[in-house]
Amino acid sequence: MSAREPLTNGRDRSGRFTAGNRFGRGNPHFRTIARLRMAVARAVTADDVLRVLRALADRAVAGDIEAAKLYLERVLGKPMAEPPDPDRTVLHALRLEAEHWRLEGELHREQQQARQGELFDLDFRLP
Repeated sequence: MSAREPLTNGRDRSGRFTAGNRFGRGNPHFRTIARLRMAVARAVTADDVLRVLRALADRAVAGDIEAAKLYLERVLGKPMAEPPDPDRTVLHALRLEAEHWRLEGELHREQQQARQGELFDLDFRLP
């Protein structure tokens, strides 16, 4: 049995709630947090962010290790367990591009099918 198959208690073999489980309704505070984040995004300007980053960079250069860690995480991203192989970045980019175009093709096919379905439905609605 796979880890995602539901058990009788509404959970899969990994212990996660399965679809339709009345207790697995998600984060009850999601909407509140989303509203707060939108308010922050509206209140903060690009200049504010740049000033904070410059102040953080100044503290990092002055020797504040925590400021340096935070600054570098924000600029470069969190450190990876294993750094990426620079020789494979082009291969990675090509795979991402191929996946993008595969998904784009699927979307195009679904849109065509939806249009054909709409035209088909119109034929039956004519008197």
